[in-house]
Amino acid sequence: MALTRIKNKGLGTSVSFNNINDTGTEGTKIASGTTAQRGTTTGQFRFNETTGKFEGRQSDGSFVSVEQSPTVTSISPTVVESAGGGNVTFTISGTNFSSGATAKFVGSDASIVTAATTTIDSSTQITAVLPESSFVNSKEPYDVRVTSATGLNGNLDNQINVDNAPTWTTSAGSLGNIYHDISANHFTLAASDPEGDAVTFTEQGATNIAGAGLSLSTAGVISGDATDVGSDTTVSFTARATAGSKTADRAFSFVVKPGLGTAASPATSAKQLYDAGYTTNGIYYFNNIFTGNQDKQAYARFDVKDSLNTNKLHLQRIDFGHLSNYDKRTYNNCGSLSLTRNSGNATDLDVNNGSTFYYEANSSTGCGVSAMVDTGLKLQDLHGFTTVIEMQQTSTGDGNNSMGIQFDFSSTLGSGAGNYGHNYSGDTELMGTATQEQKYYLAAQKFINTSGSTTIEAFDYLGGQFRNSNNTTLWSNFYNNSGDKSNQGPASDYVASSSVTSSEYIGVRFRGWADHTANKSGHYAFWIGVSGS
Repeated sequence: MALTRIKNKGLGTSVSFNNINDTGTEGTKIASGTTAQRGTTTGQFRFNETTGKFEGRQSDGSFVSVEQSPTVTSISPTVVESAGGGNVTFTISGTNFSSGATAKFVGSDASIVTAATTTIDSSTQITAVLPESSFVNSKEPYDVRVTSATGLNGNLDNQINVDNAPTWTTSAGSLGNIYHDISANHFTLAASDPEGDAVTFTEQGATNIAGAGLSLSTAGVISGDATDVGSDTTVSFTARATAGSKTADRAFSFVVKPGLGTAASPATSAKQLYDAGYTTNGIYYFNNIFTGNQDKQAYARFDVKDSLNTNKLHLQRIDFGHLSNYDKRTYNNCGSLSLTRNSGNATDLDVNNGSTFYYEANSSTGCGVSAMVDTGLKLQDLHGFTTVIEMQQTSTGDGNNSMGIQFDFSSTLGSGAGNYGHNYSGDTELMGTATQEQKYYLAAQKFINTSGSTTIEAFDYLGGQFRNSNNTTLWSNFYNNSGDKSNQGPASDYVASSSVTSSEYIGVRFRGWADHTANKSGHYAFWIGVSGS
């Protein structure tokens, strides 16, 4: 039978029971009250109407609630962009959430980040807010922890990862120009990911790159052979860089131009052609000071002398006859001398064809002779350029004297200017043939601006003077600094470097000695270029 009432008359407020045994099924009613009504006796057990939990008083005077630990079953979102700025709001699902609980995030190094605000939406949902910058990539993945007001924890491990958007390296806007007849890798887009994830690239919102006949690879390379255009055509597009789940978009453009080195679009130099992607030796249109600022065709050589230069040398064949102040004359006190400008074009590869000068001298008595060409160019026009001169000696006369190339300088143009009137001695020796050798010869010269003067490097520049009986082999040896070399005459004749006032005009002297009735003859060709990567 249940104990329903105990008389306490005369017992006061204190009633003691020992080892109460409640055999009923409904439960035993204990003391109930608010937090403000708590007692002060150690060991008291009660139901707290304020917290809705059973609690007991400990010896230190504090109350401990009887409650279940919270559990965490899920969280959203699970990715944080720590560099994005602002706050991130998490929705945490689980059970046994109660007032006073706090949301926390535990890094892989056991460091703890506490939410700035924790809102108990219900016993099964919490909303937690904190700055995105609170999360550090090196400490991912983060565990989710809900700590009750009484210190009980519920954890869900390895839930939060840091994934920032990739950062563009390539500046927005124009990537540059390409030419419609060049098939190559034209541009490479670049972006990096703070977490070190791989970055891939796509075009967004349109297919303008493909529409231009090109493609964008996932590695960011824009390549292919662009669709031919009649005039400069701008291609605009938006590229997306993707790393993990994050993306970053950026707007770019490039210009597709008609072919370079054509009659419609002459090149300014062989280097410009090379930098634009043209690497095949051949005939191109040029317009520069060496074509008399006219549209002229000339042969171009690329990648010359790579073995001796950090940068490669790209050459254009020149014809002095294209220049407005071109003139030529001969000086001989005996015998006969002629200098012939062949064909009047610069489109041939070989020294004995195209824009070449043919020199021929003979005499029964013997004398120094030379032929002179006025270029109309000044030394300052050649600053930063390298010239390459070819000679082919086709006959040797009596074989005791060589032919050669020299520069003369003068402040004015004309036959009586400066040293132009000397019979066979120029200001600077550039190269000379070996006697009795009907071979091909080649040497290079460099022109350096030195504060109002021009320093000319000729002797041993780019390996010296090369010679060979085969012209193709000669050029190969020049490229590779190998094979037979010869600097005829003493080094003093080939001044290692000579300095001349930059405003001086350049005359090219073809010199020799006429002392035999048999001809001494040869061909000469000139190339000019600048270095490029």
